[in-house]
Amino acid sequence: MTAKTKQGLSIVVVYIAVWFAVVILQVVLSLPYINSEGIIVMSEAQEYRFISITNLALYSSLFLIFFIILRSYLKEQYIYSKNNIHEFIKIILLGLAGLFLAVFVTSTIMSFLGVTENSNNQEALNGLLNAATFDKIALVIFTVLFAPFVEEIVFRRAIFGFLEKTSIPLAIIVSGLSFGLIHVLSGDYIQLIIYGSLGLALAYTYYRSNKNIWTVIVIHTIYNLVVTIIMFAF
Repeated sequence: MTAKTKQGLSIVVVYIAVWFAVVILQVVLSLPYINSEGIIVMSEAQEYRFISITNLALYSSLFLIFFIILRSYLKEQYIYSKNNIHEFIKIILLGLAGLFLAVFVTSTIMSFLGVTENSNNQEALNGLLNAATFDKIALVIFTVLFAPFVEEIVFRRAIFGFLEKTSIPLAIIVSGLSFGLIHVLSGDYIQLIIYGSLGLALAYTYYRSNKNIWTVIVIHTIYNLVVTIIMFAF
């Protein structure tokens, strides 16, 4: 097993372990709200706070752990980006164009199929816009700062890395669609059309950038920032 494979395996193990830890946290936080019939009863404000706390716990933990265990790799990638700054910026601009094009095309397909509602994931985020200040700040932190870093490490560095020696197209497809899948775990799988296309665009951009992880992290961060600003503005 190569060092890169071991690192990728460590990333996936940590990701799964923290997910399970947060599930346990969700159960613990839910206990005071279980009524005599065994049903969780929360006010809307309490639901938003629950979402904020669990998302912050998940993404902040993964961000810190990944940053620590991958610090040498991240530094090397940063130096590479700095030494190839013009190519770095060019790929970022092309990658962003690809993401927004993917959203436009897949949104058109969804409309053609008669699917006009937002995904459950997006509706949960939209709900936080009407929540307390803490929840709004939490939304910005985990959506713009933590999630892009964590998700690109998992789906590009680890999953793409596992499969690239077998087949680059396979690595792009699997890492792209698995990225999409985690955004539709609530069951609205038709939305995989949109989220999967975003994952495929990011995976392809990662490959075209000579597998520079900072390229897709920056693209993902800017995309989420633009979407978040639009959410707050409208």
